[in-house]
Parts: sequence; C-alpha cells; structure tokens
Amino acid sequence: KYTGNMAESPRWEVCLDSSASVFWKGMGRRYVDKTFSQAAKLYMEGMIENLKSEFQKMIEENTWMSQDTKKEAYLKLAAINKKIGYPDTDFTEDDIDKFYENYTMSEDHYYNNRVLNNKLSNLESILSLRKPVDKKEWSMAPYEVNAYYSRSVNEIAFPAGILQSPFFSQTFQDSMNYGAIGVVIGHEITHGFDDQGSQYDAKGNLRNWWQATDRENFVKRTQCIVNQNANFRVDEINMTLNGINTQGESVADNGGVKESF
Repeated sequence: KYTGNMAESPRWEVCLDSSASVFWKGMGRRYVDKTFSQAAKLYMEGMIENLKSEFQKMIEENTWMSQDTKKEAYLKLAAINKKIGYPDTDFTEDDIDKFYENYTMSEDHYYNNRVLNNKLSNLESILSLRKPVDKKEWSMAPYEVNAYYSRSVNEIAFPAGILQSPFFSQTFQDSMNYGAIGVVIGHEITHGFDDQGSQYDAKGNLRNWWQATDRENFVKRTQCIVNQNANFRVDEINMTLNGINTQGESVADNGGVKESF
C-alpha cells in the first residue's frame, strides 16, 4: 500500500550521516584503502573510453543530424572529463590531516560540535567565492553508491562506492561488467546529450550548438519516449507518470543500454 510516509531512520544511521557530513574526506580515504585498487581504476578508465567510442559510432551512424551539429557533438564527447573512485589530488593522509586541522570534536557536546564544524564548512565555501572553479573537486564522497554527469563542467563521476559487486568487479567477466556498471557509464555519458545536457557545450557553457533543423528532429525523436512513459499508470494511487519530466532519465537509460551492449 502506498502512503507516502517515510519510516524514521535508526539512531546509528543518523549518527553515521551526521559524522559523514563533516568527515566525508577521512571516511572516504579509509573506504578507498579497503575496497578500491589502482588496478580497478585503470580498468574503469578503459571501460569508459570504450563506451565513449561506442557513443561516437552512434553519432557517426546518425542519419538525421547535420555534419555541423555532429562536429560539435564530437567535440563535447571528447571533452568529457572522467572521475573514477576518488579524487586524484588532495587525498593523501597528510592532505586530509591538513584539511581537518581546525576541526575539533568533543564527546560531550554534540551541538557545539555541529555549530563549529558548520561554521568552518561555510567559511570554506565563502572563501571560494569569485575564484575560478576547481574542476578537480568532487560533488560526491568516495563511498557513495551513485554516479553523476555535471552539465556545467561536462564531467562524469563514479565514486568507489558504486564500483563494487554487483555493479563492478575485476573478477567478473567483461560481459558482466558491461551489463552492469557499463550501462551506468553509458547512462551518464548520454546525459550530456539529453533534453537538458544537449543545451550545454563542450566547456559546460549554456550555448545552442545545434542547427535548427537538427534540434527539431531531436525533439521529434524523443517524443516517442515521452509518450511511452506517459502510458505508465499506478492504479493504487490513481496517477500516471509524467513523460515530459522523466524524458531525460529515460533517454539516458536507452542510450546507456545501447552503448554497453
């Protein structure tokens, strides 16, 4: 039965999330040391390049896109930056000790801990104001089981948390890895060219790089996905899926499967 009510999180989970919100970098270092090797990172790099090659073939074989728009698409695809497992910089033990050198903790004063640590975290954000964006920074902690594509910097990221079984393992056959994390990689690559990502260029700037006719063709071809999703209905709550709002994820899902297989 669908009620919309969420169960209250257990105490241990609340405490863990609270600690992770501050000490995510230190926790991430420990997690990576135990679960993710350099060899696994290199393997993932190869998978990503293979899937980018497949996406390039899809562009080449496209019959409704002009050469001018294809040229821009090639440039954007080639420029996609990849982040795998964990940050490549400022992630040694010494770096992390320095990062937390002004943070203090008391076993007896949780509230004071939160106030002080939030103050330091906010100060770091304020000090970065009007400075060039550090494209080496991550938007997720290494232990998170997730992945993302960022339109504003044209990058894909796969934390070590998702690069574990059953999504990924160096002990798996290639077919298993491509059928699992490969689809996720393809999904994130395709986000760069979905209804929203396609509005940004290779440098992450909001710019129309499409020929007008090509854009019209793109919209027409995504309409079938919009229509398909709009036919999904949950009778228990008398609601139908919004095909327009879900088209970006559905386009990425379709692209990810096609690239990986």
